[in-house]
Amino acid sequence: MESTAQQQTEEIKTEETKQVTEKLQYKTTRDYFEDSYKFVSKGTLLDLWLTDKGDEHVLVLDRTIFHPQGGGQPSDEGFITSVDGKVKFIIKNLQHKDDAILHIGTYEQDGEVFERGQELLLNVDELKRRAYARYHSAGHLLDVAMQRAGQTQLKPGKGYHFTSGAYVEYIGNVDNSVKDKLVKELTIVANQIIQEQQGVEKGVWSKNCTYEEAGEALKEGVPSYIPKGQDLRVIKLTDEDSGCPCGGTHVKHVTDIVEIEITKIIKKGKNTRVSYTLKDKSS
Repeated sequence: MESTAQQQTEEIKTEETKQVTEKLQYKTTRDYFEDSYKFVSKGTLLDLWLTDKGDEHVLVLDRTIFHPQGGGQPSDEGFITSVDGKVKFIIKNLQHKDDAILHIGTYEQDGEVFERGQELLLNVDELKRRAYARYHSAGHLLDVAMQRAGQTQLKPGKGYHFTSGAYVEYIGNVDNSVKDKLVKELTIVANQIIQEQQGVEKGVWSKNCTYEEAGEALKEGVPSYIPKGQDLRVIKLTDEDSGCPCGGTHVKHVTDIVEIEITKIIKKGKNTRVSYTLKDKSS
């Protein structure tokens, strides 16, 4: 007679094709929208299945603190356990699928498997989450500094907020004659903004908005790439910040960025790429 674990494995194998080819009806609440510094939480397992290759498992929960890669920010790392800690699942990858977030990984011990409806304990790697949030928020800080530095012709495009090789790419160019000067100026201005927030109780402003609310919150209105009527989350680092639609994790207060250094500015076709790195309190 097959063991319970074997029976459950066979069951999720038969459901795998359906889950991949059809729209998921599940919705995962993203708890990191409300608190990026929430590193431990609970969630209920809605469904689970094997990947196409059969070597990894996929979990869908009703809520999660794990952020999947997107918006230039890397995926969180960590693990999920049963409440009693006896079964452990290591996160290998995170993906969006419709309104759900897929937690992809492997069990620490062969033969282990969670059950649908089971309450689980989620643990995000705190050091990496804090680092990712700092680098992501620093990219937004660059946007504010760019405006204050008078480079209003440059509009934020894509960003790469990994802890190595971070940059923000702006639509538009600056003259070669001012690039070196702008590197220094942006570093000074961005760190001035951080220093100005010392002692300011109000932290980073974040709100899940309706399309209409976002239009009022964003100084330049809702970007054209967002479908009309769609809800979105808006982030503002400071009162000076024009605001930006954003689904990533951020620091709670601008001073958590600590210190930023602009390392170089280069031309990328019709765009301008501004690279940066962060300094820690101990550095």
